[in-house]
Amino acid sequence: MVLHDPTHLYEGEITSRTEKVAKFISAVSYPPFLSAVVFILLSLSADTMTMAALSMVISVSTSLVIPVTAIMYYSRKFGNGDGDIVRREDRVRPFLVGIGSYIVGVVLLLLVGAPWVCTVTMMSYATSTIIVLLISTKWKISVHATGLMGPIVLLAMVYDPAFAVLLLSFIPVAWSRYVRRKHTPAQLIAGAVFGSVYTAVFLSLLL
Repeated sequence: MVLHDPTHLYEGEITSRTEKVAKFISAVSYPPFLSAVVFILLSLSADTMTMAALSMVISVSTSLVIPVTAIMYYSRKFGNGDGDIVRREDRVRPFLVGIGSYIVGVVLLLLVGAPWVCTVTMMSYATSTIIVLLISTKWKISVHATGLMGPIVLLAMVYDPAFAVLLLSFIPVAWSRYVRRKHTPAQLIAGAVFGSVYTAVFLSLLL
């Protein structure tokens, strides 16, 4: 695979086996799934099991269930059978649903007194998605890259710096998105940088 231009989509050919591997990597790194895993871990910091369970239900519902339902609906509506929304201009409505869901999540987490780290993380998702939406009106920044790097930085900051080694997972994820012609290298790198830096700054300010 030769990279001729970081601002262009992949122009080569891939085998069916390579495509299956790339699809698998894209699936396991699906941003809403990663966010749900992070919120479940963060919810365990609650003082009681009841609060932990309540935080998990709210977080998973508003960061995974509602956004994914919207993505799948609009993906099919816009003719994308694989769950991706290919055209930049088609991202607006699912992004708006996601942003609204995150905001509801923030409000509910505040009302029930969930762990502060959960609430701050939900705030981060809401505000970063607004920025990604604004960028997407002009350029298709990679949500996969943003949604991968943000949670890893969060885990490294909240739990253990050793989690930073997971940043290397960007390599296979970026490869999978590139060979499937979902993003250019520039869009992938921009998404990774934004997800990492924004998360680090946001958490540093509010935690």
